[in-house]
Amino acid sequence: MQVNPAAQLYRLQTLDLNIAKLRARLKQIDDLLGKDEEVVRAAAQRDAASESYKPLHARATDLDLEIKTLAEKIAESEAALYSGATKNAKALQELQAEVNALKRQENTLQETLMDVMMQVDTASTAISDAETALTTAQETSVIRQADLQAEKTKLEGDLATAETKRKDQAAKIDPAALKIYDTLRPRMKGTPVAVLGPDGCMACHVEQTSIINQQVRMGTKIVYCESCGRILASA
Repeated sequence: MQVNPAAQLYRLQTLDLNIAKLRARLKQIDDLLGKDEEVVRAAAQRDAASESYKPLHARATDLDLEIKTLAEKIAESEAALYSGATKNAKALQELQAEVNALKRQENTLQETLMDVMMQVDTASTAISDAETALTTAQETSVIRQADLQAEKTKLEGDLATAETKRKDQAAKIDPAALKIYDTLRPRMKGTPVAVLGPDGCMACHVEQTSIINQQVRMGTKIVYCESCGRILASA
């Protein structure tokens, strides 16, 4: 039976392209396994929400302490004002003015505290929402990672089968033809063999001469595209 070297090389190229595709996907899976961008983003958002909460909570605590301290001063001043110990009218007047000033300050602080507490509540809700989103992302990631691992196991089996087929196919090819294929392969970006269709080379779409068309159909030797230099195989 007559051997068609171009047809053999085209079958080898098909196997090589499939192997390259499998290897590329396996590398992609390896890059994805053990890490998940959605989880990373969700964790970053949770951390950002937590960082926003901390100064607000600290500010609310400080304001509460300041208000309590002020309330003690007001109580002391009012006790002195109404104890009857001070008889001087001017002194009583000054003491009343002090109490009034302290109460105004207390009211201002109370209003500020209410505003800060609203911000604290908002920040606390943001943390809760971020925690929920993180938990969801982690749960989804577990499923996604399991799917990736299952796909990896299948692809590794497919790759082993494809490499065995490739080895068997390469063994059928004349070493000289195989050397030409291997030499052209890097230069042609993995596709050193092109199909010769009705309108010419299907890689560069350039029509070939009648002699080249005839030689390719005969399939007794390696024939090259006049334009791109690829090995031509009959359709």
